[in-house]
Amino acid sequence: MNNLKIDSCRISLGFGSKKTSHSLQYKQSESSHRLPALGNIENTVKTLKAIANSERLLVLFFLAEGDKIVSQISNSLSISQEKLSNQLMILKAANLVIARRQGKRMFYSLKDRKIREFVIELMLSDLVVSLSEKGTCKAAILNE
Repeated sequence: MNNLKIDSCRISLGFGSKKTSHSLQYKQSESSHRLPALGNIENTVKTLKAIANSERLLVLFFLAEGDKIVSQISNSLSISQEKLSNQLMILKAANLVIARRQGKRMFYSLKDRKIREFVIELMLSDLVVSLSEKGTCKAAILNE
């Protein structure tokens, strides 16, 4: 990149009728970093392996919107319920997704706010990088 600096962007996301806006702040840090413990690295590898699948990543993106039942996820993402159940099992094992039973229905959601923020950041990173390389981030995103 040619010394391009973008401090922030406002981006709107939406699945169906829901639309949310997020402000991103990118700051370079000069803080020193220590290597994490081996156990932490293994957890990170497990998490990255879990999201390194297009269907699981789509599920995470969809769950960033809020709690969903299997049929909602399956219908919206065109994934069979059997395949979706396997993908959800992997995401649960990686501590990215939690399940909550309400009556006969099982609701799935992202485990916590940090995971939601991480997923949203993933969703937006390619868009922001591609637009920022052209120097059009603010203009392209704010002109909705």
